[in-house]
Amino acid sequence: MASSLDSPFPLIQTDRPILRVFDPSRPSDYEAVLSIYDCPYALRTIGNPGLYTRHGADTRCAKFHPRPPNFPTSKPFPSHPWHLIYLRSNPSVLVGTTSLFHRHPLPSPDLGYFIHEEFTNQGYATEAGKAALKWWTEEMGVKDIWAGTFDTNYVSQRVARKIGFVDGGVIRLVMSDELTREGRAFVPEGMETMLDGLTIDVRQK
Repeated sequence: MASSLDSPFPLIQTDRPILRVFDPSRPSDYEAVLSIYDCPYALRTIGNPGLYTRHGADTRCAKFHPRPPNFPTSKPFPSHPWHLIYLRSNPSVLVGTTSLFHRHPLPSPDLGYFIHEEFTNQGYATEAGKAALKWWTEEMGVKDIWAGTFDTNYVSQRVARKIGFVDGGVIRLVMSDELTREGRAFVPEGMETMLDGLTIDVRQK
């Protein structure tokens, strides 16, 4: 993993993982993200998001990029709102990724997190998720961040609670023209009703 000396965004160092903002000038960052979305574990747990190419990654970021009024427009802001997660003890090892996308018609962006199967159940998602949430909130000024999970993904739901979110009710995710799945929203405390009952279109097109 290269350092952040050539990036306007610093590395986030936690006790075990290091998080680095995705850099679109690095082909290896595209390869890393695409390998995560297309790995067997991701396909089993979150399904196929239809993300196969660099163009697809750029399209997703353009479509779902966080936007005002949820962040200050005067500050530099990542064009590709992913963090790549590496081991602090071995910075060449990619553990997973976090993301912050804003999907229509939601009022605010959601924090996503994915950990490669060999690193699951070791607390990396919670540690990285907390660090990413703090950075987006305190450094980037993004407001009202929440997290969504499929209704059967109990591991991801536990992580959302450990990060600090509370149960925010039922949401519906439009995965494709033929498939809609039920999920659960996890939101900042005091905002439990802001998303309950909404339908979210997560299709690429």
